Parts: sequence; C-alpha cells; structure tokens
Amino acid sequence: MFQRQNRFEQQRRAEIPMGPRPVERRATPEVAKPTFPEKCELLISRYEKQRPTIEEIAHHAPRGLYTPAEIEQHLAYTQRLESKFRGVPQTPEDVSILKRSQFAEAFLATRIEDEGWFGEECVVFVTTRHDDVGNGVDFVLEWQSGDEEDVQHYQLAVDVTTATSRSILDGKSSAIADSIRGKAGGPRGPKYLSEVAYYRSPHTDEVQRLTFLPKVTVALSPDQVDRAIHLVGAKQSMSQAEQKEMVLPLIAETLAQLQEQVVMAIREVCNKYTAFLPLVGEKVATPFLQELAVIGEQLRHAAATGKAEDLFAVYDAFTELTDGPLREIPVPEAYKDSIFVVHALVPVTARVHQAFLEQKKRFAQPRSLTKGK
Repeated sequence: MFQRQNRFEQQRRAEIPMGPRPVERRATPEVAKPTFPEKCELLISRYEKQRPTIEEIAHHAPRGLYTPAEIEQHLAYTQRLESKFRGVPQTPEDVSILKRSQFAEAFLATRIEDEGWFGEECVVFVTTRHDDVGNGVDFVLEWQSGDEEDVQHYQLAVDVTTATSRSILDGKSSAIADSIRGKAGGPRGPKYLSEVAYYRSPHTDEVQRLTFLPKVTVALSPDQVDRAIHLVGAKQSMSQAEQKEMVLPLIAETLAQLQEQVVMAIREVCNKYTAFLPLVGEKVATPFLQELAVIGEQLRHAAATGKAEDLFAVYDAFTELTDGPLREIPVPEAYKDSIFVVHALVPVTARVHQAFLEQKKRFAQPRSLTKGK
C-alpha cells in the first residue's frame, strides 16, 4: 500500500523548525462515469447520424421557403440553447438520465420503423436540433396511403420522455391542450397544434414546413427503459410476449391521447360557434345551434365510450355541418383555424387506430403463426 512521505520526520532530521502545518490538499477522487452498454451507445450514435442539419434541409428546399436571415436566426437560437446546456455542470446522475433519454428516443424510433409498429407505411423522420430543442419534437411519424393518382401523407410529431415527475408530464399535456385551443404562440399570433420548421418527407424527399401538426407525448417507464437497454446490450430480439407488452400499450396510449385531443378540438369549435351565432340573428342561428347541440351530445357519448368508431361518426356529422352551410356564416379567422385543427387531427387518429387494430389482431394469433415476423 502506498505510504505518504512523513514530513514531520524529514523536518526533524534536517533540524528545521516546524512552521504552521499547511492545509492538506487532497486530490479530488474521480467519479466513475455510469457505464452504458457499448451496443446502446452505438444505437444512439446511428440514430443521431440520421438527424439532419438546418443547412442540409435548406439546401434541398424550394426557393424562397427559408430566408437567409431566418436560417441564421434559427442557427443562433439553437446554438445559444445548446451552449447554455453545455455550460451547466453535470453530475453522474445527470449524465445517466441524459443517456437513458437519448437511448429511449433512439430505441423507439428504430423499432417503430424497422418492425412496423405503427404500420408498414409508417416511417420516421428525425428532426433537426432546432425543432428538437425549440419545438419539442424528437421525431415525426409519416404515413403514406392511396394510389399513384391520389397519394396522401399524414404526419404525427412525437415527444419521447423518460420523466416520471407528474408535474413534467402534466406540463406537456397542458401545452398540447393550449395548442389545440389556440392559446399557444407569441406576439405573431396564436399557434395551433405543433410545427416542424425543417422537414423532409421520408417518402418523397420533399422539403416543407409542417404546421397544424398533431403531437403526442410518449413516456417510457424506468422498467421499460431498463428492459430495452438489456435487450440491445445483449443483442437479443424481443420475444412475442415482450413485444405485446410494449407495442400494444404504446399504440393504445398514443391513440387515447389523439382521441382526447379530437374531443377537445370539436368541443372548442362547438363552444365558439354556440356563443357567436346568436349575434348574427336568431332566425339564422337557430338551425345551426340545434345541430351543434346534437353534435355536442354525440361527442359526450363518444368520450364516454372511448371508442374511436363513435368519435369518427361524430366527425362525419361535424364535417357535414362545418364544410356545408356553416361555411357561409362570416366568422373570425380564429374560428376557421379551430375547424382546421379538427381536420388535422382526425386523419392521423384514424391511421393510429388502424395500426392498433392490426397489431391487436397480430398478437391475438397463435404464436406459431406470428413467429419470425
């Protein structure tokens, strides 16, 4: 064992009068960094390589979509936020939380696309750092459907979190609720739903801004993250039972969030028009108010049953009214935006609902029929 030199004995032999004993400066022991499986680090690295830069997206953008001043502003904003985070001392616990968060995001995005959790037509776009830190969107799911003459694309923003704090999760839900009601945004006016400034379609390579973009928060529990780390670290495939345990609840929770948002969005439109229509005259307003009351009742029933099919039936009645005679009523622009929020939410909800039914059917089959898929 290493013995420190005895300064007292040295001074005695040299007959040097001892002065005040100096304060001993102990070397600060190095804190062991939390270990993380190499294969998990590799998964994060591969995932991050898919993240485009603002410049890469802008290079392929149609002329005039982004101005040089806007790009410069977004680059500076992102750099300012990231430098702020880098300047904060990190404890070993902070490092571990960050790693687990990065891994959870990479794991979900990879499995969703590689294993078709949200359908075979669903692919993943990893957002730029600007949209990640600025708009709170980790990645975007995009579905493609239809034939060659009429191809449709639908997008869903995903915010992955490993937070377990109720206040953090409630804060994310409240932010989404505010965006549905038009209470989000700043001096430039209300912002509805979410947005991604720099988007390149994984299906078509088309560069565009995404606005009125539905968004969900996907939360993974500590146990789920631990299990995923073990699977990737040990290079093991998920068993049928493990997939069922993770995939079905994941899609069900995503669907539940979207259904709740649709209910909220339709109710917002009904409330706005119910308050506004009497101002245009009783004769004109009465028929519309009666139809809105019927839709409101149907909406309460759909919310109570929790069945997507009931909600889609409400949407049909809602569309028939809002895209029909109600369009002739002059209303504030914000009312039209609220209707557009509903139209943005429902098609994506339908895609997730379809994926849920497909996976439910898949896991209901005998194991021998699903083995190897």
